Parts: sequence; structure tokens; C-alpha cells
Amino acid sequence: MSEQFIKLDKSCLEVVLQLNRMTNVPLREVMDYALEQITCLTQSKIGYIALVNEDETVLTMYAWSKSAMAECRIADKPIIYPLESTGLWGEAVRQRKPVITNDYAAPHSLKKGYPEGHVHH
Repeated sequence: MSEQFIKLDKSCLEVVLQLNRMTNVPLREVMDYALEQITCLTQSKIGYIALVNEDETVLTMYAWSKSAMAECRIADKPIIYPLESTGLWGEAVRQRKPVITNDYAAPHSLKKGYPEGHVHH
């Protein structure tokens, strides 16, 4: 195993252990901590947590990473998105697995663009 992989594995374990210790912490704080740590571990500039409804047709945004909030210039950020109209960022639900996209500017067949004021990466 490479040293970099070992370091990442150790960092992931530390985050999981910290989450396990957060038994008396409000859910919002747990989610914010997890989001920031995951964003950092994946070396992403933008992260978010969305909840999906029971029939998996609608995503409701729950939290955005601090970096996403700092860079997004959309005045009235919508929080409800029909899954069928989401672009690349909805793939985690559609594919039923984690999806990391650290080069959003690169061409990709699943992208559907983004609204004016959205973070450009």
C-alpha cells in the first residue's frame, strides 16, 4: 500500500471514530461535521447532503459545505430538486453509489449545466 493511501485510510478511520463519539450532539452538528470531513477527505471543493423522498423522485437539500456556500452566488437557493432534472450531481442516487466529481468543468455526458450564479468548478 502506498503511504498516501495509508494516510487517507487513517484519516477516514479517525472521522468515523469521531462520529461514533458524537452521541449527544444535535443531528445538524453531526451532519455538518461529516460533510466538512468528507469534502476534505475527497479533496472536493464542493459538498452537499441531500435527502431523497421515499419513491426516490425528489432530492431535498439538507446542507452545503462551507466552501460551496461561500462561492455560490444564487440569491434564492432552491432546496427541492426533481431527481429526473438533476445533472451529474444527482448520479449518486441514480447509480446507488458514491460519486466524486472533482473536475466539474471537464466534459461529461451526464451534465445538464448549472444556473446563473452557481459555483463554477
